[in-house]
Amino acid sequence: EHTKFANRLASHMMTGHSPSNTDTDFLTFRNLFDRLRAKHGQDSAEELLQSTSKMLASTLEEIDGRYIANPSVNGVAFGSIQSGKSTSMTGLTSAYVDAGGKVVVLLAGLTDDLRNQTQSRFEKDLLHDNPRLFSPTTISDLSTYRPGNDKSENLWYQTRANCLRHLRGEGNALVIITKKNKDTLAATHTLLDYLKQHHLLGDQPILVMDDECDYASLNTRSELFDGITNLNASRIHELTVGIRTGFPVVFWGFT
Repeated sequence: EHTKFANRLASHMMTGHSPSNTDTDFLTFRNLFDRLRAKHGQDSAEELLQSTSKMLASTLEEIDGRYIANPSVNGVAFGSIQSGKSTSMTGLTSAYVDAGGKVVVLLAGLTDDLRNQTQSRFEKDLLHDNPRLFSPTTISDLSTYRPGNDKSENLWYQTRANCLRHLRGEGNALVIITKKNKDTLAATHTLLDYLKQHHLLGDQPILVMDDECDYASLNTRSELFDGITNLNASRIHELTVGIRTGFPVVFWGFT
């Protein structure tokens, strides 16, 4: 059944048409597919289509002619750098947004250099010239919100205003690319909570992708942290779990 659903999704993603689902055109994904085909050839584009449709088939269910994401999904995608991991993440992002996702969060490395590299790749391959997508981290990563601090208040006022204005547009989505750092993860949670208060997270769960999910995200202090009775955890793991449990989330780890 999974293979059949993945094949139906692949057909829908390529043609933009489905007998049972007429509200989803997969235009963002098809534009990405066309750019990849023009740059790297048909084989690379077909590989992206197949890998994305399989991940999407594990993420979505088709109910009454609509694609509905299951917030209990926890997926892991394995591959090497040569296999196009960044392309897989842009592929999943584009298709998930087309399927109605409003917010995507990508945890991208431990350093500013790694985060900036990932942001640059997303800007070039997906965000550039796409008015449906907005990233509040285009210029820099999110910073800690400090109430009463004029600089922080002004920065967050602008960030929140930009996100609210964009998400209120029909079909628009947000892409947050942040590093695995206690301050930026806490800032990401702050922004998501603000959007939740304004009912702008949408009907679909947040898509959270963890690049190198076996590095830094793991709990190095105990075998289990649930935030309730088992409280021994590394700070990055605790904050990552806080995002995954504080909101409806579909999670995909990449390694």
